[in-house]
Amino acid sequence: CVVCVKNGNVCDASQSYRTLPLPSPKSLWEAPTQSAWESEYEACRSFQTSGLVTLGDLIDAQQSDYTPSNARKLDKWNAGVDNLGCLLNLVGTMV
Repeated sequence: CVVCVKNGNVCDASQSYRTLPLPSPKSLWEAPTQSAWESEYEACRSFQTSGLVTLGDLIDAQQSDYTPSNARKLDKWNAGVDNLGCLLNLVGTMV
């Protein structure tokens, strides 16, 4: 349970949701051909080295004080998100 909107279910107090991997960027999911997918996949591998790999990384970056490196990480993440990524952005404001 990542988000509990007063549905009567208790959220995971262990915060194990923080280890959930972030989804790949929209461009990878929407690649029209295998070669386009392979190119996007290689780009995604470099994306993961930016420091935002798990949901916990995203939450920490959102809740940290402003720094240029933190802003770059969030900008890079937000530039490639799809609807699921937008939902995960909301998680950071709710925990």
